[in-house]
Amino acid sequence: MKTKVITEIPVENGIGVVSLDTNYNIAKINVTLGGEKEDTAVNATIEYAKNRVTSDLIWFSDATGKVNSTLEFVPNAPVAATDIYVTLSDPDAFVRKMELFMAEDVDLARCYPLYVDKDLKKNYFLDTVTVHTPSKGYSQYTLYTSMNGRDFDEVARKTSKDLCPESGEVYNLNGKEARIIRVYVEYNSASSEACVSDIVFSGKESGTPVLNAPEINIPTFFDSEYNVPVTEEDTINEVYSIISRRIGDTYCSWFSLELTEEKEFDYFELIDKDGKVKVSGNNGVSLATGVNHYLKYYCNVNISQVGDQVKMPEVIVPIGKHIHRETRAKVRYAYNYCTLSYSMAFWGENEWRNELDWLALNGVNLVLDATAQEEVWRRFLRGFGYSHDAIKKFIAGPAYYAWAYMANLTGFGGPVHDSWFEERCALARKNHLIMRKLGMKPILQGYSGMVPVDICDYDKNADVIPQGTWCSFQRPHMLKTTSDCFMDYAKRFYEAQKEVYGEVSNYFATDPFHEGGITLDMSPREISRNVLSAMLKENPDSVWIIQSWQNNPTSELLRGLEDVENGREHGLILDLYAEKNPNYPKGNPENPSFGYDREFNYTPWLFCMLNNFGGRLGLHGHLDNLAREIPMVFTNCKAVAGIGITPEASVNNPVLYDFFFESVWVEDALKPMDEIHMESWLKNYALRRYGKKSESA
Repeated sequence: MKTKVITEIPVENGIGVVSLDTNYNIAKINVTLGGEKEDTAVNATIEYAKNRVTSDLIWFSDATGKVNSTLEFVPNAPVAATDIYVTLSDPDAFVRKMELFMAEDVDLARCYPLYVDKDLKKNYFLDTVTVHTPSKGYSQYTLYTSMNGRDFDEVARKTSKDLCPESGEVYNLNGKEARIIRVYVEYNSASSEACVSDIVFSGKESGTPVLNAPEINIPTFFDSEYNVPVTEEDTINEVYSIISRRIGDTYCSWFSLELTEEKEFDYFELIDKDGKVKVSGNNGVSLATGVNHYLKYYCNVNISQVGDQVKMPEVIVPIGKHIHRETRAKVRYAYNYCTLSYSMAFWGENEWRNELDWLALNGVNLVLDATAQEEVWRRFLRGFGYSHDAIKKFIAGPAYYAWAYMANLTGFGGPVHDSWFEERCALARKNHLIMRKLGMKPILQGYSGMVPVDICDYDKNADVIPQGTWCSFQRPHMLKTTSDCFMDYAKRFYEAQKEVYGEVSNYFATDPFHEGGITLDMSPREISRNVLSAMLKENPDSVWIIQSWQNNPTSELLRGLEDVENGREHGLILDLYAEKNPNYPKGNPENPSFGYDREFNYTPWLFCMLNNFGGRLGLHGHLDNLAREIPMVFTNCKAVAGIGITPEASVNNPVLYDFFFESVWVEDALKPMDEIHMESWLKNYALRRYGKKSESA
C-alpha cells in the first residue's frame, strides 16, 4: 500500500488542516501526536473534504490515545479527499506527523447508491448470503443474483433500520443457482461513504457450465440500415405522416405540399389551389410549421405535448388570400440538459415520435439529444482497454444522464442493462433519420476532457485534474485541455461518436468545468481555445453550443473562441433564462462574465425561455416579457441567432411554448417586429385549445 508522509500540519482555528496536491483514495491515516504532557489522553476526530469547491466536511474516523503516541484512523471504506481536518480534544496537543495509506483496490468501497458484485467464478446452489455493512448507521440495499452477469434476479431487500450485527445480515436463498452476487446499496443513515464490507456465501457447486453475457452487437452507423440518403419525396412524406398521426389520414388529402427554393430566411406560404390548401416551404420544418398555422388559425385546432384538441371542420376552410411568413430566427432550439433526464430519460419510440411531430409543427430545427451517448462512451473507453464491467460502472443511470454528460457525476444510478445500449442506439438513429428528413439537426456531445477517475490506470500519460465532488457526488476527472494528450482523446471521442451517429450534425454541446470544476493553472481562455480547436479538427463547420448559466460564459472563455480563426462564428451561446434574467446585455469591459462587450462579445446567441425549474409545475410564465422582449431583441440586437426553449422539465404549460415558437414568424423578417398584442392572442389560443369561444371572448 502506497503511503504519503506529512510533517508540516498548519493549524486553523484550533484544527490541523492538511491540503493535498490532488485527490487521494485514502484507506487509513496514522497521526502521531505531540505535546508537553505525555500521559494526557486525547480524543481525535478526522474529517475531510472531497474538493476545494465545497465547504462541507465529511466524517472519516475517531480515535483515542495519548500525547506522543500514534493514532490509527480507519474509515468504513477508502475515501477520495483533497483536504484533511484533525480536531483534538486537548488544546495543548498537536499533530506531529501524518501518514496517509492509499487504497489500491476500492471495488468494495463505492458510495451509495452504487453496487458491489462478487463473482464466485463457478455456479453454486446458494444456501445463504451474508452481507456485512458498516456498523456505524444502518444500511438499506437490494440483493441480486445472476448466472451470466447481465441478467439479474432480485432475491432479497433490506428496508429496515436495523444496524448490521458483527455476524452480518444473513439471507436464505434456498438453493438459488448463481455465479454472481450483487449488493446494490441504496442508503446509509450515517454517511455518504456507505459501503459493503464483505459478502459471504454458503452452498455447493452446481456443476452447471459458466455462462458469459451475450456480446453487445451494434454495427457502426455506416453499416446500419439508417445510413441512407434523404430525398425531397422523403421530406414531403414525413410531413404527411405528421398530418396523418395528429389529425387523421382523411385530412392528408386536404393539403398539397411543395418544397421550394432556399432563401435568406426560413419561410412558409399558404394559398388555396385546386380545392386544397397548398403549403410551400424551404424544408420539412417550414412545411410542418405552415400546416400548423393553418390548423391553428383556420381550423381552431391545438396540438401540444399535453393533449391535442383536433375537432376538424367538416369541409376544407378556404384561406382566401396568400399567406407568407418568414423568420429571422435561423435557429429554433429545444431543451436543457436537465430536460433529457427530468422528462425524457425513459422515452421510447412512441414518445419521441410524438415529440418530433410537435417540434416540427412549431418550427424547431435544432434539438439537444444525448440518446445513445452511453454507446459512444462504451466505444471510447474500450479503446483505452476498459472492460465492459468497468465501463458500466462509469456510466450513470438514465435519470442522471444530464448531470453525467455535464461532467458533474459518474456512475450514479447505474448500471444499465446491456440491452439498453442496443435499444438506445437504434432509437437515436431512427430519430435522427426523421430529423434529417424534416431538416432538423441534433446537437451531439462535444468533448472537453471528461474521463473516469481511474484513467491513469489505463493511460499513465493522461494529464488529469481530479474534480472532487459536486453536490456530494463523485465527479469524473478532467484532462488538462492544455496537455499533449487532450487532442488525442478528443479525436478518439469524436471518432467513437461518428461510429454511433454518422455525420448527422455539426453542432456540439459541452460546458467544461461546469458548476464549480477545478481548473488549477489553466485559464478559461486556454480551455475554450483548445476545446473549439479539437471540434474544428473533427468538423471544420463545427458550432460549439455553450450554456450561459450562473457566471458562464466567462469573458475570457469568449476571448478563447476569438483566438481561433473565425472562432466567434463557431460559437452559439444559449442565454438560458433570457425571458426573466437575460445575460446578453451584461457584457462590459469590467465584467469577468458574459463578455467584454454586449451580446457575449457579439458571439451568435439564442434568446431562451427556461420557465421551469426541477420539474415543478405551475400556472405561471412571463408572457408579457416575451411579447415585449422578443420583438425588441430581433429589432435591435446584432448577434441574436434565434430562440430556444430550455426548461429543466418539459411536457407542461403549453400556452408558453405555443406563443414562444409562434412569436418569431412574421410577414417580413427585415422589418422591425411589433410587440404582440397579448389579449387578442390569448383569446385565439383559448378558442383553439378548448374548441369553442369562452363566455368572455
